[in-house]
Amino acid sequence: MAAPIVHDQPKVLRDNFADARIEQSTYDSLRGGYSALQRSLHSGEVIRGELKLISVIHAGPKFAQLRPPGVNTGFGAWANTRTVEIEALQRVLTRELSYGVLTAGPRDPRGSHQAADSPRTGFDPATKDTLESDHLPKTWVRAAIVVRMNFLVKGRSGVRPVIVERLRDLLEHDIVPPIPLRGSISASGNLNPLAYIASVMQGKTTVRVLPKPGRTGHVYADEALAQAEWSPIHLMAKVGLAIQWNHNIHRV
Repeated sequence: MAAPIVHDQPKVLRDNFADARIEQSTYDSLRGGYSALQRSLHSGEVIRGELKLISVIHAGPKFAQLRPPGVNTGFGAWANTRTVEIEALQRVLTRELSYGVLTAGPRDPRGSHQAADSPRTGFDPATKDTLESDHLPKTWVRAAIVVRMNFLVKGRSGVRPVIVERLRDLLEHDIVPPIPLRGSISASGNLNPLAYIASVMQGKTTVRVLPKPGRTGHVYADEALAQAEWSPIHLMAKVGLAIQWNHNIHRV
C-alpha cells in the first residue's frame, strides 16, 4: 500500500513549505489505478454508482456510497443515463459546485444598472458582522488538501500522478483558494468546498487565491498558475469526482 506523502501535517499547516515526498510505491499505485479506469472505459463498461446497506434504523435503511456515479453517467436522477462527454462532465461538475458566497472581486459580474465604481447592493458578506471572514481559515484549506492527497495516493480513484503532484505544489507554493463559509446546501455541503481547490488546479479565471503573507490585492487562479509557470490541469475522466467527492472539509 502506498504511504502517505505528508507525514508532518502540523508543519504543513503552519508553514508554507510542505515536506511532501512522493515515493515510487505511490507512483505505482496511481498508475495502476489510472490504467484500471482506462481499461473499464475503453471496454465500454457503464460505471454506475454503488451503494452498500450498512444498517437499518428507525428512520429507514442507511447506505454507504462505495462508488459514486458521474464517471460516464449523470448524477442524481440522471445516474442511470450514460454520457460520452466524460471530460466535459468533470468540468461541469466543478463549475456548478463553485457557488459559494464571497465578497465581490474585480472580475465578478455586476448588474447592468450598477456602475463599476458604485457601491454594491443586496447581500455583501463584507458588510455583515456575524463572522470575521466570509471564508474558511487558510490552515483549514491546507489541511483539506493534505487529507485529499493522502487518500488519492492509495490509487483507488483512477487519477494520474500529476493530480497528486499538483496538490502538493499548491501547498509548497502557498496557492490556496478562499473557500466560502456560505453557499453549501443539502448533500453538496461536502462537495462545494473542494470544488474551489479543483478550480484553482484548472486555472479558472473567476476563482481567486488567498494573498500570500505580506501581500494584498486580488489574485485569480489563472494568474497564480502563470506566475508559478504551471499549465492548468486538464480534468480527464473521474478526476473532478476524485478531488471533490469526499468529506474532507468536515474532517478538518
